[in-house]
Amino acid sequence: MYLFPAIDLRGGNVVRLLKGDYNEQTTYGSDPLAQAQIFEAAGSTWLHTVDLDGAKEGRMMHLPQIASICKNTNLKVEIGGGIRNTETIDELLDAGVERVILGTAAMQNWEWFAGLMDNEKYHNRIVLGLDARKGKIAVAGWLETMETTALEVAIKVSDWPLAAIVFTDIATDGT
Repeated sequence: MYLFPAIDLRGGNVVRLLKGDYNEQTTYGSDPLAQAQIFEAAGSTWLHTVDLDGAKEGRMMHLPQIASICKNTNLKVEIGGGIRNTETIDELLDAGVERVILGTAAMQNWEWFAGLMDNEKYHNRIVLGLDARKGKIAVAGWLETMETTALEVAIKVSDWPLAAIVFTDIATDGT
């Protein structure tokens, strides 16, 4: 198991939501790069980032901030939230992101997701984000819950060339 410091982005700020509730937000600062540099100075080598606006809107909203972190630190960055197409994945990788986290896009467009795994370019660069509420997959910024369980999906992809699977129990996130 690996533990990464995390930066959640909303409105350009570093925030944390309580149990995924957009109305229960704590703001930690307005400079994501400065926060990333604090984590790096503390000895971190990886940074987990989530574009909360992107997750809710269905498109990446904080690419400039993520690119700045990649350019101005030596952190290996993984990013999720609002990544719904191959073009966005490529933009993020070109900006220096090490790994791209797919959750909603993978769950709602399984054939596309499986096709990514057929392309060696994405081997070990894609992380499957399994966010669950009472064991069932939640998508679209955790605003919708599916009938499929996280365990069912994890078993299905167990031999795929994913970089990792990131599991989030929404009931405990931000607590």
